[in-house]
Amino acid sequence: MIYYLTNQLFTFTLVGSYYLTILVFFNDLFTKYIDDDDYTIYFGNATIGNYFQNGGFAIVFSYFYLGLLTFVVLLSIGGVLDQSMVYFRAIATFLAFVTVGSLVGLGAFLYRQGFVG
Repeated sequence: MIYYLTNQLFTFTLVGSYYLTILVFFNDLFTKYIDDDDYTIYFGNATIGNYFQNGGFAIVFSYFYLGLLTFVVLLSIGGVLDQSMVYFRAIATFLAFVTVGSLVGLGAFLYRQGFVG
């Protein structure tokens, strides 16, 4: 029982840290590099650049990540494993690219800030 609780605690920590790493990097990227003057596509009453500079990516990514986790849990519980493997492979590939991109981006950001290990 202690092993199970420890395993679940570490899994929860891993999923949370993965979410925060991607959120911090891409939110910082969109906040710094999207300028209102560069994007003239209007998103409602404000431009896309203004939307992302005011934390729009954090909202969109939070809902997307929560939906992705819910989809994976429901697919794991109610789906047939042979037919679900296509979805699991697609999600794993997408998350692998996003993870590598955010880690490389965070490394580049730390290098630019002068943190060289």
